[in-house]
Amino acid sequence: MATIIDFNSSIWGDGWFRKLSPREKLLFIYLWTNSHKNMIAMYEIEIDQIAFEMKISEAEVLKAINNLTPKVMFDPDTQMIWVVNHVRHQFMRTDNISPKIVTGIKKCLIAAKGHQFVTSFCKSYKSLDLQDFIKGYPYPIDTVSIGYEEGTSEGGGGGEEKGKSNKKPAFELPDWLDKDAWKHFLEMRNKAKAPMTDYAKQKMIKKLEKFKDEGQPIKEVLDKSTYNCWKDVYRLTDEGNDSSTKADKNKELQRLIKEYEKEHAFNPDPYRVNLLERQIYKLGGTPPEIN
Repeated sequence: MATIIDFNSSIWGDGWFRKLSPREKLLFIYLWTNSHKNMIAMYEIEIDQIAFEMKISEAEVLKAINNLTPKVMFDPDTQMIWVVNHVRHQFMRTDNISPKIVTGIKKCLIAAKGHQFVTSFCKSYKSLDLQDFIKGYPYPIDTVSIGYEEGTSEGGGGGEEKGKSNKKPAFELPDWLDKDAWKHFLEMRNKAKAPMTDYAKQKMIKKLEKFKDEGQPIKEVLDKSTYNCWKDVYRLTDEGNDSSTKADKNKELQRLIKEYEKEHAFNPDPYRVNLLERQIYKLGGTPPEIN
């Protein structure tokens, strides 16, 4: 079912928008109006989905989306998009905002599951008075940086220490996960300039848990990704199955080529580019030419 969305035509006179390329303008409008978007325009969408619907390459999407900052925020680890001013232009054109709208906004923030963009949203929209909502937010979130400090008491004696937080730890590892293998994997990600947010770690743990249930050796899975400098984790293939191994190699080659294109879409890291080139050649491929 189609959703009707207001899109202010005065944007064509906006100085920031005028300086965008035609492709960047189209991407901005797409991110504002596509059918995957929720009411606060903070949503997960795969880059290949955007590329398919816009009929452009994934590398072109990444290059364009990088130039939409700070009006559009993008987290490559979780594929989370946030169109920063969407709520302001859609629902806050007057001083009175409907309680139903505020309820809908809160539901979308809960659906974001503690992503770092939730903190940024609360900072940007303090006029919505979300303080009580954030105190009861069901996922770990940085309330101090928003300005919602907890655990302070006035007077002396037996009160809690000023500034003491009652929040749960932001992230906890399950008992079945090898702590050293996880530590080395995160260190590799950091050196590759791809650190993981708590939300991205939670998604990665869920993926590893699925592998564990399938009987995959999780330590070896992590170690293999660490050794090959892979940002993601993959099932260990059955080396005795030639057809399966060949298919997996082709799939991995395509993934590396996409990573190579993505790396060039932003400010390329020479170390990362060289590593990807070596991995592509190792699998019998050739790095694509980047204009």
